[in-house]
Amino acid sequence: AAATKQVGADIKQVETAQDHIVVLDRVKHNADEQFKNIDKLITKQSSGLIHGAALYAGALSGKNPEASTYVSFRDAFASNMARELGGEKGVLTDVDITRWAKILPNLYDTYETKQYKKKAFYDMMNFVRQQQQRVANGELTAGALRDSKAFQETKEKLLSIAEQGGYGVSGIKEELRRGKQ
Repeated sequence: AAATKQVGADIKQVETAQDHIVVLDRVKHNADEQFKNIDKLITKQSSGLIHGAALYAGALSGKNPEASTYVSFRDAFASNMARELGGEKGVLTDVDITRWAKILPNLYDTYETKQYKKKAFYDMMNFVRQQQQRVANGELTAGALRDSKAFQETKEKLLSIAEQGGYGVSGIKEELRRGKQ
């Protein structure tokens, strides 16, 4: 009876991992679509604090539908990322959601910061998908994945990148340096 219970649990875990992979693929597709928008908004020729302020004003006023759509996506998408990429459970606080939202490019980012954040997002997405595939293949349990040092380190690295890669002080210094040239 115990062996039958274990087989049932193993099958459920594999089905759950397969479902999670399908969800991750949808998350990636949604991100791909919205990253196309942000790529049009933030280019090598137009990025940074002043450009971001104009984009944000256009988003708030409705005069820039692409910026408005991206801002809405970014805010709504953060809780999905926290759950699907970060394995966050339970009720998400505003702090959790804000922390995860920083991973995504914002309208004030420089072109380089936007590219860096997109790469970090895709790195995390690929890592989580690979690990879920390992669970689906029976190579790893879901609990072991969540508790693994590699998962926790990758998650914290991504969140750290977001904390540091947001506009922050380094972005402002970069903008001031550009203005002096």
